[in-house]
Amino acid sequence: MDLFRTLILLYFCISCSNYSTSSRPLDLQDVYISSGVEQFFLTAPPHWMNFSNEAACFRKQSVRYLNYENIRKSYNLNYDQMLHLQQMFNRKIFAYRTSTGQEKLSPKDESFIFNNVYQQVLGNSYDFIVPKFKKISLVWIDPYLKDSKKMKEIFKRKDILSGHPILVSLCLTSYELEALAQKAGLEDLGVRYISADMESTFSSDIIKKPSFSIDFDELLKNKDLYFYGVNKLESLSSKVKFIKLN
Repeated sequence: MDLFRTLILLYFCISCSNYSTSSRPLDLQDVYISSGVEQFFLTAPPHWMNFSNEAACFRKQSVRYLNYENIRKSYNLNYDQMLHLQQMFNRKIFAYRTSTGQEKLSPKDESFIFNNVYQQVLGNSYDFIVPKFKKISLVWIDPYLKDSKKMKEIFKRKDILSGHPILVSLCLTSYELEALAQKAGLEDLGVRYISADMESTFSSDIIKKPSFSIDFDELLKNKDLYFYGVNKLESLSSKVKFIKLN
């Protein structure tokens, strides 16, 4: 009988313990209900793939690439809007990491940032502002990243300065490109930036390709585009006038 009473008492103790644990109110801060934004991202490449073939460089900062096809199906954004969406998303991710010291964002934070940037794009509020000048001088600076003297000399050329200069880099993100321009004293020229976080594996008609590129014609519509570089990028269309730099 004593053994029976002991077992009954033990049963009630365990039952009460389980009830106390399971009935504890959930902290909503610990709960994340997906809003479905995961479908709008391509799988993040491993670090060793964070590489540009055309520029022959490893990127120090990783880029989060968007799935343009899924975004168009859900939101009907055009190629130009998705370029801005991807660039602005990566800028905010970098700023968040810098301010918080967190290398990896939670799905909740990533979803919040994505939706915030999406609303900005809908309102035509972009970080990259298309110059009003008709002539645009696109200057590919990756071959001169280790030669700041040569880089400064390039921006003394009258033909380059006759158009609005835009620094183009397949190696650097927008924040890195801005820092480089400041260090090289190019900010006084009013330069703009087209960086690696604006590249995509999708063409302007949202066809998936094996390589990364930027459609300058779509980003800079109705402009006279002059591309200055040591060689012509594969993604350059016939509309972009190529001028070889030594």
